[in-house]
Amino acid sequence: MAEPEPIIQRIVVEFDDREAQERLARFNDAQARTTERGVGGAASAGAVQMGAFKGGLLAVEAAASLATRAVAGLQRAFNTLKAPVNLGASFQAQIAFIRTLGQELPRGFEAGALELQTRLPQLGADINRALYDAISAGIDPGKALGFVEAASAAAVAGGTDLVKATNTLTTATNAFTELGGDAAKAGDILFATIRAGKTTFEELAATDLGASMASLSVRLAESGALLAEFTKRGQNTSVSLNTIQAIVASIAQPTQEAAREFDRLGVKVGAAALKERGLTAILRDLNTAAGGNVEVISRLTDRKEALRGLLPLLTGGFDAYEKTLRMVETTTGATAQAAREQDNTFEGMQRRLDALVRG
Repeated sequence: MAEPEPIIQRIVVEFDDREAQERLARFNDAQARTTERGVGGAASAGAVQMGAFKGGLLAVEAAASLATRAVAGLQRAFNTLKAPVNLGASFQAQIAFIRTLGQELPRGFEAGALELQTRLPQLGADINRALYDAISAGIDPGKALGFVEAASAAAVAGGTDLVKATNTLTTATNAFTELGGDAAKAGDILFATIRAGKTTFEELAATDLGASMASLSVRLAESGALLAEFTKRGQNTSVSLNTIQAIVASIAQPTQEAAREFDRLGVKVGAAALKERGLTAILRDLNTAAGGNVEVISRLTDRKEALRGLLPLLTGGFDAYEKTLRMVETTTGATAQAAREQDNTFEGMQRRLDALVRG
């Protein structure tokens, strides 16, 4: 008996976004002409050379804008193909993996996960892994889709991968209860910390963000603002976080000698005081009471790590810290905005196309 001929199914996606096609064609043309101008300009001299070179750069910038807008049309075409592909065995296996966590997934979860894959610039497998990690870390399954979307923005803005961003944000939201589980807010605080200091998302992700201090009512914004100030002064991220933890420990559990000095200054310390008044309020009192006196500040702790931070902070650096803290606390939507700006670059365009093609 002859074997049946294989059935070959051809899927044709008609890309009917003429505007996008025209823009992409103009981009290719502009790119070619820009190259010609660049070569011609290189052979010229003086003002003519510089003028041609600048003109080439402007053409590249304009072409980049056109290409980015063209990709939006490409995305619409790819989405029509991506949905049925992702509903295949691989996608279902990934959803089944999430179900092994034993939590009931809300109605529409699968459709929502698929919809994320058509919008986010990461690969589908990474998106589903991020959903798994978020839920396994205690994020309500009903909020997991929004959580991962916020993590996606943080990943793009911070130059890291989605899984790492998700795990970092779950650490933040689980430890720092003042965030109310808001991944977007946590991402904004971390991104503001990066902008204000000399650190990266990768470096922050390698730490616990000072989660142990949260039990003493230290807020993520306070930790971030202090970290920004210390990294600007030359400490690396890990050392800066150790410095902050040492300062908090010195206030929460002072030595007998330090306790006498705190009493002499009239500043109430201890774990209860930290929880009641907050870290910044106590540091403000110390800044006023110590008056920048190095000898007085040195008697506040026997921890070298703490002194490494207290000395610059209480000898002229406290105002800068409060200014940074206000900026970190009030930053809203910065991560999402930065992610949008990244998506509008050549690298962002390439990343989106790669995710669309590879699924």
